Amino acid sequence: MGAITRREALLGALASLGGVGCSKASAAASCTDTAGLGADEAQARVAMEYVDRAASPAKACASCQQWLATGPAGAPAGCGGCRVLKGPIHPAGTCKLFALRT
Repeated sequence: MGAITRREALLGALASLGGVGCSKASAAASCTDTAGLGADEAQARVAMEYVDRAASPAKACASCQQWLATGPAGAPAGCGGCRVLKGPIHPAGTCKLFALRT
């Protein structure tokens, strides 16, 4: 068995933290699951610092120009999508690409 790469370790750590801070009123599952994504797509989420909970509610994904209310096929209930980042996106999440919808 080969050694775990730095990327694999980082993605594993992020996936294990995915449910932290999610309330029962929002998505039942975390929107940080990258299992269905390719390595480049998962890395883009890490590079853009996507998180399920925005530090500032004013920068939540649901208020972003890139937000899609319907998530990708197989996304957990309560997760939407993004025009730029692939995979499930939490409406209360955020990333470096946030642009307020006007």
